[in-house]
Amino acid sequence: MLNNVVEVLGWIGALASFAAYLLFSLNRIPNGYALQAAFLGGGLCMAINGIYHDAWPSAITNLPWCSIAALTLIRLARSRPVTPGQRQEYPHTPLPLPTADTPLCACSQTNYEANAREPEPGAIN
Repeated sequence: MLNNVVEVLGWIGALASFAAYLLFSLNRIPNGYALQAAFLGGGLCMAINGIYHDAWPSAITNLPWCSIAALTLIRLARSRPVTPGQRQEYPHTPLPLPTADTPLCACSQTNYEANAREPEPGAIN
């Protein structure tokens, strides 16, 4: 009986973590309470499963995962209280997704043509 409960917990944890990450990556949910609670619950369920089955790499990986999620939930709660029905503001601005007109990374945003200058005499190009 206990074995079945632990197996179900492991699968629920894996599905919760996977679903949260998928929804976040598709911009369906923001980095907020729902995402971090899913990471915390999912990581805890998978850690319990890993400990029960002596799968220590999994258990040890999921315990810090839970700690990060818990600390993020605490930080979110302290940053600004949210009343029910109110849109939640987050302490950071998400990075914009690249389009055909924007570079893929911030380092490529430098306008090299505008900054180009004549090479110094004797410089090797």
